[in-house]
Amino acid sequence: MPTLRSSLFAAASLVTLTFGSSAGAATTDSVKPSAQVAPDTCITNVQPTQPGQPRRFQCSGDEVSFFVDISPRCAQGGCGLIVNLPGSNTLASSIESLTGLMKRARADQDANPNQAGFIVMGAQRDIPGQRLPSFNTNFRNGSADEIFRFMQRAAKVFSADTNRIHVGGFSQGAFLTFNFLCDPQKAAFISSAAPMAGLPPQGVSCFGPAASGAVNPDVPFVFTSGRNDRIVPFAQQQQVTQTIMSSLQPLRSMQIVAQDAQSGFVRMRFVGNDGRTFDQIVHNGTTSTQQAGHCFVGADMDAQGLACNPPSPFMNGQVTFEFYKSHPRDPMRPAVQLAN
Repeated sequence: MPTLRSSLFAAASLVTLTFGSSAGAATTDSVKPSAQVAPDTCITNVQPTQPGQPRRFQCSGDEVSFFVDISPRCAQGGCGLIVNLPGSNTLASSIESLTGLMKRARADQDANPNQAGFIVMGAQRDIPGQRLPSFNTNFRNGSADEIFRFMQRAAKVFSADTNRIHVGGFSQGAFLTFNFLCDPQKAAFISSAAPMAGLPPQGVSCFGPAASGAVNPDVPFVFTSGRNDRIVPFAQQQQVTQTIMSSLQPLRSMQIVAQDAQSGFVRMRFVGNDGRTFDQIVHNGTTSTQQAGHCFVGADMDAQGLACNPPSPFMNGQVTFEFYKSHPRDPMRPAVQLAN
């Protein structure tokens, strides 16, 4: 697994998001939750949050903090969950500024007031003595396990729609997203995923031919890679793509979903004979900094210098949100069972 250097990203700039209001703070008018929505010992406040001001939670004994955006509709229960994970040395507020997933979920809810939308949450692991956060990427007993536990807790507290639970992330957040795909227990919990510029965990048989004994999760996901990436080299990401492709053989279908020849952007969709779906997005985006193509295409805002230079052939946050919306849990998969 490549080392994500501590000097990779610039210092965090101020953004228009106010992350981290306390769990007990009253941030909007009270909304009476449904009988199924009930706080617990960690998620102690289930009231709606103001737009752009997610509520911070950190459960006892955990290193990871969570920043949860709750619309008035979702405070009543029945919404899906989206977890949006940043890279190394990147704030939860920065990945939100890049993707705008909280903002997109709010806008979608406003446009469809009679439908249950999404609770969107960011996460970060602060390290004592370090200015910027970083996750523990161990496959076992790392940050992914804490994130999984919190997702299960949030799904229960907010009486979430367990057919619409999604996770994605950029860079180190993509490594954790692949952790979800490569761990059968975590993969069984999520409906779809969106790793960007990352790799599966080392030493884990995640994707491969059916006879290889690989996990080959029955989870649709979209994998975004940059040809000019210097931090997670494109060649390594392509090796992952080839392994994923081998797990889908024989293919039922293959199609170009979108492309822009001038910018080098292409999005392909592959469907295996067993119905599993994999989308691959490749781009030529780059920056003038040392990470070059290890950047985010079509950022809403750029808080830490992580956005690819314009023009952008697509908006990655919009593509991700639309992918989540269009990929609820396959009804043929076993239902999610939440622990009591």
